Amino acid sequence: MTRRLLYLAVAALLTCLAATPGARAADVAALIAAFDRMRTADVQDVLYLGEKRPVRIRLHLRIDGKPFRHAWDDFLARLFAYADVNGDKVLSTDEAVRLPQAFLLLNLVQGQGIFFPGNGSNAAPFDQLDANKDGKVTLAEMKAYYRKSGFAPVQMQPDPEQTTTQLLTDALFKQLDRGGDGKLSEKELKAAEESLRSLDLNEDELIAVEELIPGFEYGFGRGVPGMGGPGGNPSQPLVLVNRDDPPAQQVAPLLSRYDKDKNGKLSRAEIGLDEAAFTALDANKDGGLDAKELARWLAQPADLELLVPLSRPRGAGRASPSAEDSPVAVFNPDGRAMPLAASLRKKGKSALVLTEGTTLVEFQKEQGSQGNFRQVRQFYLEQFRGALRGKKHLDKKAAARSQFFKGLFPLLDRDGDGKVTEEELNAFLDLPARGAGCFTVVMLSQRGPCLFELLDSNHDKQLGLRELRGAWKSVAAWDANKDGALSKQELPRLFQVTLSAGQPGRGRIFFGGEEDLKPVAKERTAGPLWFRKADVNGDGDVSRREWLGTEEDFRRIDTDGDGLISLEEAIKADEWFRKKL
Repeated sequence: MTRRLLYLAVAALLTCLAATPGARAADVAALIAAFDRMRTADVQDVLYLGEKRPVRIRLHLRIDGKPFRHAWDDFLARLFAYADVNGDKVLSTDEAVRLPQAFLLLNLVQGQGIFFPGNGSNAAPFDQLDANKDGKVTLAEMKAYYRKSGFAPVQMQPDPEQTTTQLLTDALFKQLDRGGDGKLSEKELKAAEESLRSLDLNEDELIAVEELIPGFEYGFGRGVPGMGGPGGNPSQPLVLVNRDDPPAQQVAPLLSRYDKDKNGKLSRAEIGLDEAAFTALDANKDGGLDAKELARWLAQPADLELLVPLSRPRGAGRASPSAEDSPVAVFNPDGRAMPLAASLRKKGKSALVLTEGTTLVEFQKEQGSQGNFRQVRQFYLEQFRGALRGKKHLDKKAAARSQFFKGLFPLLDRDGDGKVTEEELNAFLDLPARGAGCFTVVMLSQRGPCLFELLDSNHDKQLGLRELRGAWKSVAAWDANKDGALSKQELPRLFQVTLSAGQPGRGRIFFGGEEDLKPVAKERTAGPLWFRKADVNGDGDVSRREWLGTEEDFRRIDTDGDGLISLEEAIKADEWFRKKL
């Protein structure tokens, strides 16, 4: 309701301004543009190009409680202030040399860059910064340069684990399909525990990804797909919509996907909209939606709106409470009709999964990592101290002998005295340290048929006894032809939208190896102490193998007789024993 009142207040202000004698059209337009920026500061739209129709999903991205574009703006304001030595709000040619090239800045904030071209300067080219050629660079011009050069508030990256889902499905089918007919019958799935027992090499009663795909922990199966264009590959079902792009570019994925007769328009049959919505958009009543009319559709309220609270990496200038544990949630402050919200279900603590026909679209987030940059910073400090050779500062002559500093010297020498101290080096490195969470990384991945994910009900990336014993129950709803078996074609296709503030920690390469891609086991706090101690493999159940008591006690506690003591059964048993004592 607050947002609606704000909109009404601004609308009233615009009306008054427009009616004021002498008010310039430019003033009204500027106020409208400023209001639109404020209204959409946290908005990033995603298109799901489904088989029957497209779905518009609007993500409201917040970094530490603020619109994600604010984090990017704040960081670039700091960078501009670093270069603006005299504080006059514009950069001269001498001051602009302190701005790093876009690729260098991006590599630093991602924690990836060490080796940069040593011949010449790594400063941003002045002719590209000074867009209006007036001999000075404003903050707006600097932002435009970095945005155009790839350092934008939202950055697309490939998913290093995109192929994993297909590999896991193939591995499970190979082990479970005893009849070899390409289908998993109810009988075969109910025998999953027995069929997969031989893969449990460490005998922990869990089937991990590494046991299904040998060598997975060493990188096998972690193919890196191509990144595609700025909005993703238009042939893929998930596409980012950049609101700053021309309308024709925004609607290009729609035409590419649905324009079967290639006439540059979408009929109602092609786009799949209901009659009322289509008629309202078809302004010229020619029975087809052209690029201009489709752009109007994109500007309408989305089919689904989600709030995605992100948090910067620890130590990256985070000033507000962490959003690490806050879940992705439906965003509907105006209480408007949003039928797709009923098709959402929670996954784990923070993710949401949308079921759209035979497709699952998962919205998840990851914590950004600053681990790489800490090591990059330490590397530069060590190289700097080695290059000093006993002196208190690094001069141009000494920097020219260093492959690491001869191209960086103009960026580091902020006071322009021809010397770089360790204090100046740290001041420069403080910038990317704070910028580690100033941008939002989006990974759009098409993962394919997802048998493992359907069975992994607690989402811990391993299959426990309860999950294996309930395998058929977990997938029976996807048996489309009701023949009592499941083929790969009947499995739902999984798509993922993964978001993080800054470079995601998953799979980042360190100097000393690679971050552990396995889920971190969390200490269980629910249930009686004896239950938590007995649950050795941490799957949330106590099996007969883990049970150290008598068979009679096990059967007494296992009230449903499924061979596993659940948390609920443990709590009831503990209460009974305490009352008895």
